Amino acid sequence: FEGFTPEAVGLRRVEGLYVAELFRGPTLCFKDLGLPFLVRCLARFGARRQARKTLVVSTTGDTGPAALAAVEATGSPWLRAICCYPDGMVSEFQRKQMTTVAGSRARVARYEGGGDDMDGPIKALALDAAVGPSICGVNSYNVARPLAQMVHYFWIALRLGLRDFDLVIPTGAMGNLVAATLAKLRGLPIRRIAAATNENDFSYRALALGDCSRAATMRKTLSDAINIQVPYNFERLLYLNGCDAKALMTAVYAGRETRLADDDRARLAGTYLAARVDDARMLEALRKFASDDYVPDPHTAVALAAAEDLGMTTTSDDAPLVVLATAHACKFETAVARALGPERWARLARTFPERVAATLASPETPPLHFDREPGETLEQAQARWTLRVRDLVLAETWA
Repeated sequence: FEGFTPEAVGLRRVEGLYVAELFRGPTLCFKDLGLPFLVRCLARFGARRQARKTLVVSTTGDTGPAALAAVEATGSPWLRAICCYPDGMVSEFQRKQMTTVAGSRARVARYEGGGDDMDGPIKALALDAAVGPSICGVNSYNVARPLAQMVHYFWIALRLGLRDFDLVIPTGAMGNLVAATLAKLRGLPIRRIAAATNENDFSYRALALGDCSRAATMRKTLSDAINIQVPYNFERLLYLNGCDAKALMTAVYAGRETRLADDDRARLAGTYLAARVDDARMLEALRKFASDDYVPDPHTAVALAAAEDLGMTTTSDDAPLVVLATAHACKFETAVARALGPERWARLARTFPERVAATLASPETPPLHFDREPGETLEQAQARWTLRVRDLVLAETWA
């Protein structure tokens, strides 16, 4: 827990429910637990084998900063990282957390597309015989991430005295849903697990309606970090629940209209709930739950709204409700200021950790730009982006 506050995870009582504050690490998000564990393992393996790994990261806002910070913290000469984010779809603070990282072992790129649009190039690189063995993906499809994140749920369960409890989780790639599922399978008394999504609502449609079709476009929202069209971990969630994952995911990635089989829906319905929360509803919840000593970030507000909409906030102390707070509100000025007003934001900013102001004041290194040419299809652009990342991986040094 290097770089965390003395109490690494907070469990705060808010209007009859609990909020688990998972953002008390060095980059102020829940990924500060799983990513350093994974990166330190990779650094150790690299040193043992005397072989360099290039971490290739696609981020909608939080994975990138956490990965870059974790690589920097190891000081390992065997690791370096390429971090790619969708242009205009991360907050200013999240962008600066990446572009202010100095050193010869980090490269940052912005690309013109949605949160999932770098997944294709990363998969292509992993299958490339020339570069595949020398790269490693560290998004939550890497099983080390949800395995490490299980610790959050064991800690929550112990703090609650091992009583039965329900969870509401802001949901993008479903990594936290899988971590909670693994913890439940290991015997934790988790009853229901609710996925809270924004307008990029695959998780809601799949779990609540049985519709697993990929949306045609990615929508810009005020909760950008959960802007995902097809969650990496959905296949893993299906597998862990005994569903026919392979056939369904083949259809999903082929772009076909796809529905869960009735028996698979019945299996999932015993544990999982889901709700879709648009920006207006999220802002309403953020205003409602904010107080003099507590302000949720927009993703936590999505989960709080989902808990209300699903009727989960009336639980008793015999089976408490825990909402995951996955990031600090300081990262999201646009959303918080829109909900509470600029004056409240200015007062709130004076309470932020000192490193927030330091990051905002630091000079940025302009990121690489992976563009879309006029008339170019996404697939054509992705082919060019793949070659650019490939060249970076093959380069012996980065000036």
